[in-house]
Amino acid sequence: MDSGMFSNNAMADKDRVELALKETGRMGYELFVSEAAITGTKLVLKIENSGVAPFYYDWPVEARADDDAPKQAEWKISEIIPGDPVEWSMDLGKAQEIIKIRISNPMAGGKSLRFANAESDGGMAGAEEVKPPSKKITKYAIT
Repeated sequence: MDSGMFSNNAMADKDRVELALKETGRMGYELFVSEAAITGTKLVLKIENSGVAPFYYDWPVEARADDDAPKQAEWKISEIIPGDPVEWSMDLGKAQEIIKIRISNPMAGGKSLRFANAESDGGMAGAEEVKPPSKKITKYAIT
């Protein structure tokens, strides 16, 4: 529904405009990793969606250590519902210090999904690095 707030004739106050811009910026999904840990060979990620909608299609998710080939994860990103965090876990097969996660766009030439809370190092195209200090990450981001 159009309130007319952004039309040339509108006389919206500054607070209303700021709130509208903030909220429209949150439309859709906004996935982020809120926690991560590696214990022995097990990787555990807590994924949250701070947006207003789920990601509707399950793109392939991969995890890998720097020296290994990517390992397909059985995680479903469509299950990450706003306000309902999910925990993903995976046996890595051997102890690792750094893990990279990639959610690939299945469309040829499409961009990979990026989490809302970190920067990629570019090591595996579209991958995000998980570096657990003391084997547990309590605050960090992967986009």
